[in-house]
Amino acid sequence: FLTRRSSDLGDVYLAYGRDLQAEEILKEALRTNSSRIAIHQKLLEIYAKRRDARGFEGVAGQAYKLTGGDGADWARICELGLSI
Repeated sequence: FLTRRSSDLGDVYLAYGRDLQAEEILKEALRTNSSRIAIHQKLLEIYAKRRDARGFEGVAGQAYKLTGGDGADWARICELGLSI
């Protein structure tokens, strides 16, 4: 429940252009539930928007381990990476 709530709160901060607050909430959500690919994707969206290749690479590596580099989630992450 809390990670879902954290993800939703992250969305609210993003909607209002408060990327730093959203990033912190999503990082905390990852610490408590690192198996949710949706949290990784939200954080990767922030890093792609900022063109933060270093931050993106770290989270993308975690996401790769979760997805095995396959599926729609991984394809979306690759698209985000290409935008940097």
